[in-house]
Amino acid sequence: MIELTAADYAAELKRFRATGHVWLAADEMPADVDVPPAWRTLLAAPDDLLADRLVQMWAGIIDRLPAVARFFRDKLARPAVFRNDGGDVALLYPYTVEHDDLNFFIGRAPLRERWPDDAPPWTALPEALRRFHQTVHDGWTFFPANSMGPLPLADQAALAGKLDLTPVEIRKLGVNPDLVRTVFHNGSGDWLCVDSSEAASGGNLAGWLWWHERPTELEPVDFWAVMNAWFEMFVEEADKR
Repeated sequence: MIELTAADYAAELKRFRATGHVWLAADEMPADVDVPPAWRTLLAAPDDLLADRLVQMWAGIIDRLPAVARFFRDKLARPAVFRNDGGDVALLYPYTVEHDDLNFFIGRAPLRERWPDDAPPWTALPEALRRFHQTVHDGWTFFPANSMGPLPLADQAALAGKLDLTPVEIRKLGVNPDLVRTVFHNGSGDWLCVDSSEAASGGNLAGWLWWHERPTELEPVDFWAVMNAWFEMFVEEADKR
């Protein structure tokens, strides 16, 4: 079984050319490291309260993602703050597979006051997800693939940019792919999306699945249920804490 220390976290990140400083404890972190107060509170918490602190931090979205709550409770190792050499900070969510394979989900700094104007595509996102970007993480994904969680806002894009279809095939989709936003990537070429045209027209937001094996189809889905199910399958083999 591997040791889970700040040095081990840093060494694993360095394998993927992510270099900087890692802190496991709030009292080890310099005062000038600009992170949300909730991150310092988390790092100051004893191990038996970590899951509760994270559930509080994720309030407003965690009820929609019960698999994430179970991951926090049963499988997550000690979180840490990472500041890369460029000065960007992130919260590391580490876990192991087969006791010696260290993995991370990475939560980027929240947008706080930097959210976009109240216009599409920002308004295409479910309200709970917008709050998540603003107050918890502007993207929370598996490292280094940037998959299996809500993408950072800057990495979300129009589905049209992912397609290589003829005009006839595009019409078969039934919606304008320029207005369908990619929000979550499963790492296998498939995308969970939202339709920004519905937000603009005041309708109910639709979740869509685009499967790379069926590129001319969009499957209507329950947005949160799919996100939860994909995450649950991905961490199924993670070790229990």
